[in-house]
Amino acid sequence: MKNFNRIIYCIVFTCGCSKLFPQHYSIQQIDTLLIKTNEELRTQISNKDLIIWNQKIIKEAQQNNYLKGEAWGYANIANRLWLTGEFKKAIEYLNDAEEKSKDINDDFLAGKINQEYSQVYNRMNLPKMALGYNSKAMKFALRLKKDNQDCRFFLRYVYSTRASYFDGVEQSDSSLVYLHKAMKIDLNPLDIALIAYHYTKYDRNLDSANYYFKKSLNLIETKRFKNNKYQRAVILYNYGFFLYVQKKIMRLLISINNPLNWQRK
Repeated sequence: MKNFNRIIYCIVFTCGCSKLFPQHYSIQQIDTLLIKTNEELRTQISNKDLIIWNQKIIKEAQQNNYLKGEAWGYANIANRLWLTGEFKKAIEYLNDAEEKSKDINDDFLAGKINQEYSQVYNRMNLPKMALGYNSKAMKFALRLKKDNQDCRFFLRYVYSTRASYFDGVEQSDSSLVYLHKAMKIDLNPLDIALIAYHYTKYDRNLDSANYYFKKSLNLIETKRFKNNKYQRAVILYNYGFFLYVQKKIMRLLISINNPLNWQRK
């Protein structure tokens, strides 16, 4: 039965790809596929299938002599590779992306490549290098058009990951600053849950934590985010920590206010 389901999935995926590639695409269409469609597919198909999908777009870009499209496709593939722990291959693809884009003056592309470098080095437990590349990505992201949705979403992503890097090097206050910056650009359930986690772990402000967790849990159920399994898992894990801390504090308060404990002292 499992093999049958896998065959059906492959057929559906192949048919989907054939619809996406019925003819040679224009440069504008390639940009849309690489930025918008790739983002949509991230939560719908496997990493392997998304890599194959990007490779097909890269071929389209090559047939158009479109170096920017090639570079963006390589960066998209690198994103999938570092997620699966293939750091060396991810860096190789990013090196290719950098080489293809060296004569291209595009802040969005430069920001994308630097951001993916930062993610690779963060996963390799090299926080200083991760923050360094993230700073470069942020510099390019801040130059982008504020009225463009894709540009805004990218800046939010840069802020959000920067917050996680600061948390990793135990700079929780800086982490909170960038989480709030991210939230002001676009409401994302993961960012909001991480703010709640901060108030749970560091400030012990459970009222604020509860407020942000409720906001996050409501948002993850909306159409835009409900299929994002990664975000849901992280949010629920952090919410579990909140419930644990809340219960622990309640037990402590009950113990302190218990007259029997006073008599023992």
